[in-house]
Order: sequence, then C-alpha cells, then structure tokens
Amino acid sequence: SFGSLEEGRWGIAMANGARSLVRQADAKLKGGFLSCFAGSRRFEEAIELYQQAANQFKLSKEWQEAANCYTQCAYCAQKTGDAAAEADSLQEAGNILKKISSSQVGIGLLR
Repeated sequence: SFGSLEEGRWGIAMANGARSLVRQADAKLKGGFLSCFAGSRRFEEAIELYQQAANQFKLSKEWQEAANCYTQCAYCAQKTGDAAAEADSLQEAGNILKKISSSQVGIGLLR
C-alpha cells in the first residue's frame, strides 16, 4: 500500500537517474572533435558511468537495462585493453541475465 507506493516512486527515480548516467556515458563514447586526444581515458570514464547506472538499474530491478550497462562496460574495457575488466563485466551481465530468464520461467509456470 503506502510503502509499496513509495518504493515504486523510489524505483522510478532511481531508473531515471540511471538513464541519465547512460546518456552521459554514451556521450563520452561519441566524444567530439577532441575525443581522439582523450585516448582510453574517455572509455574509463564511460565505464564508471555505466557501472553507476547498472547499480541503479539493479536497485530498481530493471535487469535488462543493468545487463546492457555491463555489456557496455565490457566494450569499453576491451577498448582500453583491460581483458580482466572486460571478462568481469561480461560475467556480471551474464549473472543478471540469469535472473531475467529465471524470473520469466517463474512467470510462465504461474500461467
């Protein structure tokens, strides 16, 4: 009732904040005229933003969006040459996608 309404509003606010972070990270990747001089730094900055967004999406239970953020982290880590960070990001995305498929299976069983 009232608590769930407040939780719903909190989740929406969290997801909106996460979307804003994703837009900022996307802008880092697109760069601009001077982006070629930023080198791997812009990818590292994008990773931080995508990770923050992923955590906010997880808190609001938007699993697909969180997994997408971790996939973007993996892409950025690949661009910086950090194979370990790339693997960690892909593993995190995979773990989140397991939640999605598990929850969808549960919904299918209830029908």
